Amino acid sequence: MSSTSLGDRLGKFKSFSVVAQILLINGVFFLLCNIIANIINPSLINYFTMPSNLSELLVRFYTPFTYMFTHLEISHVFFNMIYFYFMGEIFSSIVGEKRLWFVYILGGLAGAIFYALFFNLFVQGNYYLLGASASVTAVSIVAAIYAPNLPVSVFFIGSFPLKWVVLVLFLLSTIIDISVNTGGKVAHIGGAFFGLLYGMQLKKGNDLMEFFKRKPNTKSKNLKVVHSIQMDADEKTLDEILDKINKSGYESLSKKEKETLQKIASKK
Repeated sequence: MSSTSLGDRLGKFKSFSVVAQILLINGVFFLLCNIIANIINPSLINYFTMPSNLSELLVRFYTPFTYMFTHLEISHVFFNMIYFYFMGEIFSSIVGEKRLWFVYILGGLAGAIFYALFFNLFVQGNYYLLGASASVTAVSIVAAIYAPNLPVSVFFIGSFPLKWVVLVLFLLSTIIDISVNTGGKVAHIGGAFFGLLYGMQLKKGNDLMEFFKRKPNTKSKNLKVVHSIQMDADEKTLDEILDKINKSGYESLSKKEKETLQKIASKK
């Protein structure tokens, strides 16, 4: 009975949007980490955070994955998840929901690599990395590259192209005063690097996620050519629709254009 119940829960979880899945996992980890840190044993939290010391990292080899869901402070998880929610929704609508988990995980891993390299090359001592910032940065960068001129409403200020919103937030959260939380900000840069690489390749019709799904062969190469042609056509149509939204707003789209926008997003 318990196994059936677990299966039902997993089925319900899979029915959620990817944005909701990631938000839920971060929320569960936040509650778990606070129970561990404040009630059980504060030192146990290090089993979820990523150490910069390579010998400890070899033992806790799983932490490059768990750190990107781990938060201790309410302000940390709140701002990360608010930003992720908005950027994740934009990403899902223009890049495609099926790519969101891939970018979140790979962006977090890129942040972990940059973090480990920085501390082992330039800083002595053992430090610990936690938080979803690198992953969220990767998601926002990919969205901004894919649809740079998509208008985004900023609270109480106005509407701006997505590329400028993402750039300003990246500068404010990462580049300005990098001496504070340097390790975390180095991880942000790693996430941004992966987002930049993935986004630019995706714009060219090269989806890096496909390399993790199947081995290349003659048939897949032919399919890639067909897919690339279709993707180019879709991107041209998408750019035209986004330009119209940028000039006149979403409501200016015809019913057919709205349906086309949703159709292209669903393919992605």
